[in-house]
Amino acid sequence: MENLVTAVSVTVPLILLMFLGMLLRTLKCIDAGFIRVANKLNYNVFLPCSVFAGTYSSRFDLSEGGNVLLTVLVSVTIMFFISILVSVLITDKKHARGTIITGMFRSNYGYVGLPVVNSILGAESCLLASMSLVVTSIVSNVYTPLGFSINNSEVKLSIKKILKDVFCNVYLIVTIIAVILMLCHCPEFPAPIHKTIASLGSVCTPLAMIALGANLNLKKIVGNRKVLNCVNLFRLVIFPLIGTFICILLGFRSESLTVLFVLYACPAATLLFTVSQEMGGDTDLASQIVAVGTVLSMVTMTIGIFVLKSFLVI
Repeated sequence: MENLVTAVSVTVPLILLMFLGMLLRTLKCIDAGFIRVANKLNYNVFLPCSVFAGTYSSRFDLSEGGNVLLTVLVSVTIMFFISILVSVLITDKKHARGTIITGMFRSNYGYVGLPVVNSILGAESCLLASMSLVVTSIVSNVYTPLGFSINNSEVKLSIKKILKDVFCNVYLIVTIIAVILMLCHCPEFPAPIHKTIASLGSVCTPLAMIALGANLNLKKIVGNRKVLNCVNLFRLVIFPLIGTFICILLGFRSESLTVLFVLYACPAATLLFTVSQEMGGDTDLASQIVAVGTVLSMVTMTIGIFVLKSFLVI
């Protein structure tokens, strides 16, 4: 019972914030403009502050952390190639395949994953999760345009843009700065500055989940059920089951296994719609994948955390 309470206590606050977002949108307290601004602020300000504050005050085991980051890199790569194969098998619409590929391999680790990891492990273990976010974000920025271009001849790969996305990645920059300051044993920031950064970082999760809930539109889900079921089956069930099982066999436990499980269990990234719009994908399918996946992930993640807690591996 204690494990179930723990699992529920991790995901229920996120669910309630999502429902609050849906309610506020229904009552017309917020609109599409607010959602766009909120997502932009989260990506450029609040989430980087959260990553920096958590990283700067974290502890980190280099040998264990290196193995986790390598596993993240390999895992995302394998999921990408599996997604390519699945997309070919479940649809003949080439413009939809890039959306399916990205929806399957690219997870919402920043907005959903980090809050879950922090709820389970505490802020002092944030560095490993933050560095996993950096690796995931960089690899995803490389694979996403590739996934669209192999199915759409009109989408041209821009090496310059890919390199810019990799080296100008905001999470990479703030993590490097925080790690350098930590390794150099720099004195603590003046209290007002440290408190300001931490306060900005604390805005990230509530705002992200409210914006996510406000952007959900379950009424639009009338078609694409076969594709939706398949994408979410892989994203929320098959990838977490197989990935976590292999990680357990490899000897990962506790903090490391928690970070990896949450990475596998997260729903599709919320930017799937924007990316699909920019690269000629299926925008309707993209919004449906995010909406259905986000709701279902709260259930599958709760079950996963409960099972792993029960077997004392996290």
